[in-house]
Amino acid sequence: MSPVGQRTVRYAKLTLLGILGAAPWLFVGLYAVPQLDKVKIPKQWAKNIPVLYHIWWIHSPIVLWVAVGVASGLFVSSWPHLHNLQVTQRQPWLQREQDAELWQGRWMACKVPIPAFMMYRKLNGVSDSLFTIALFQTASGTPIEAYEKVQDRLGTMIGSALYISPIMTGDSTQDKSRAASSHHSVFEVGFAKGSNPHALLLHKDPVVRMLILKILVRKAFADIKLSSPQMQGSVTEITPTDAPGKLFWSEWAVPLDVAASTLADKSNTLQRALGVEWLGVDIRPGSRVFGLLYGRDPRHIDVGKLPEAYREIVERVQWAKYLRIAKIIDGRGYTPKLLRTFDNLPGGLLSAQFEPLEGVPVETLRQSAAALVPTMQRNYVEIEPLPPAKDTTPGSFQVIYGDNDPLNSTYLFKDFAKEVMTPKAPVGQPDVTFIVGVGADGRLIRFDHDTELAHIVIGGGSGAGKSTLLHSIILQLAFKHSPKDLVLYMADPKNELNRYKTLPHLKRIVDMNSITASGSNSPYANFAEMMKELTDEMDKRNETFQRLPGHPQKLSQARMISAEVRNQFPYVECIVDECADYFVPPTRKADRADYDEAIFYAELLARKARSAGIYMILATQRPSKQSIPMVIKGMASRIGLMTSSLTDSQIIIDQPGLQDIKVRGRGLISSEYGYRGFRALLLRKPDEMHTDWPDELAAMLTLVGVVERDGVLKLDQGEYDVPDPDLVWADSAGS
Repeated sequence: MSPVGQRTVRYAKLTLLGILGAAPWLFVGLYAVPQLDKVKIPKQWAKNIPVLYHIWWIHSPIVLWVAVGVASGLFVSSWPHLHNLQVTQRQPWLQREQDAELWQGRWMACKVPIPAFMMYRKLNGVSDSLFTIALFQTASGTPIEAYEKVQDRLGTMIGSALYISPIMTGDSTQDKSRAASSHHSVFEVGFAKGSNPHALLLHKDPVVRMLILKILVRKAFADIKLSSPQMQGSVTEITPTDAPGKLFWSEWAVPLDVAASTLADKSNTLQRALGVEWLGVDIRPGSRVFGLLYGRDPRHIDVGKLPEAYREIVERVQWAKYLRIAKIIDGRGYTPKLLRTFDNLPGGLLSAQFEPLEGVPVETLRQSAAALVPTMQRNYVEIEPLPPAKDTTPGSFQVIYGDNDPLNSTYLFKDFAKEVMTPKAPVGQPDVTFIVGVGADGRLIRFDHDTELAHIVIGGGSGAGKSTLLHSIILQLAFKHSPKDLVLYMADPKNELNRYKTLPHLKRIVDMNSITASGSNSPYANFAEMMKELTDEMDKRNETFQRLPGHPQKLSQARMISAEVRNQFPYVECIVDECADYFVPPTRKADRADYDEAIFYAELLARKARSAGIYMILATQRPSKQSIPMVIKGMASRIGLMTSSLTDSQIIIDQPGLQDIKVRGRGLISSEYGYRGFRALLLRKPDEMHTDWPDELAAMLTLVGVVERDGVLKLDQGEYDVPDPDLVWADSAGS
């Protein structure tokens, strides 16, 4: 009790004591003494009655007036305190009556049964000037849903965003089921006051965050004319308390009349409505619950230090936001599911791997990589197909990103010599694979002929690095295999492959100096004769396979079951440099028949030679519809290098992209899982100039252990031993 109240009570007690003290005296004088005459008492006492009556009659007025005076004085002195006590006790009641009358008018204007105002509930640590919660008792027989329907109208009257929901019980968590709300007879109306309620979204009290978020989200949904979602649980702070940036997570029930994808599309609107730096929406196919992640931009937070469960949430929501902005979504409006992330790729690169996007091939996704660059604020973003694994399915892809484009870096052949020039395959066990270059993820890209598209078409403009790549392929194949397991056929109208004439693997080469068996020196006749020779070899092999047990369908199977096949039928690589000189129709009529024959056999080989272990590698720097026949293109993998025009890019890889490449040796390689970016291995850095620099082929021959003596190329016949790259490089540079 306050000091004023204590004094008031004390004065009231003194006044009461004064009145009680005078009362006996009045009783004795007015009633007891006059009755003494009627009582039989001893005479010695009776003679004193007049005296007592006289004493009382004389002194009673004095005693009475003294008692009345004291009581009056005490009462007068206590009156101000009694009045203050009355006002103090009545003030809350009067305020409550005024609040009830105010709310009654508001509910009447909303045209709903008037609920009984109970009280205002105060939140710890929050000023009433910022946030208020009013508790109400529903009118008899009126469900809470009736009041929730008038939230907008009520908020307009109050001049603030608000929410209406069943009162929270127990551990301050809301009921999980929306249907359960009809069983509540008490509900709360929460509304923010002031001009900046958004600041409370980062409040340390989770209850405050939850209430403010409910208000702002409900208002945001009303602004975009969508039904309001219901919060499931509370708002969780997923960053450490001492972290400079904060991130908060909450889950909501999707309204029945709203598509989940629509919520994700409105993430920017929600972000502006909440007034936060960053906001992401997490939607999952088949779920009627969505998540809201808001606060500091995750790019400025060390996500790796978060607990694993929270780190997965942040990465999933962050990537969903990136992909949605880049319009990487399926027909239902969902982004692909994130599988895993990596942050330890060579060159400081990072990657994220995703499940297939239903109905969208990876080739189409590649074109969306440019849209991710400004969104992710990275200088390099590439979308590539993901090689199959136990936990991935065809069509999965990865996004590789970083601050620097790794494919603009120079990768030297000498730095990868030990990986590229793998140990020689044992005789009888060929490995018809070779390294094309380095991928965007820093790993070597290996091509395997034993695939559906076994042949290769290499296309690119002048100076794109085609010759270097072709030499690399030839030397890898020759270095790893014995001539018993692999032979080479070559066609080169420019005579650049003449240096390989003395390789023991070379079976035949067609160049400008070649002459056919009939004595013709026409390049078309020579090329047609070689194509026919390979076709005859193909037919011979297929006939042999049919005589073997089990009728093997390809050379690798036949070599496993027949020593005769292993001894007689090595793998065949037919390498044609500048194939446009052979595939473009001749200007002389005399060459027309040879041209038609060459095209016929080349297309036949493209369709049927794979099973016989015969593969073609066709290269050109003059891509056109005639230089690469459609039948051959359709049966071949593609390697596209830098081109000068969009048309050339579409001819080589059937899509744009090569015309944007400005770096020698950079390109795209196809596989059954889509195109991948790569950078071919170079012999020297482009900016290094040496007057005594050896030609690239000579340097590469030295690196792979091929020596040239007296104009004859010879392979080292000893055990595989890659020489020290630095020593080899120094020797070759000084030669």
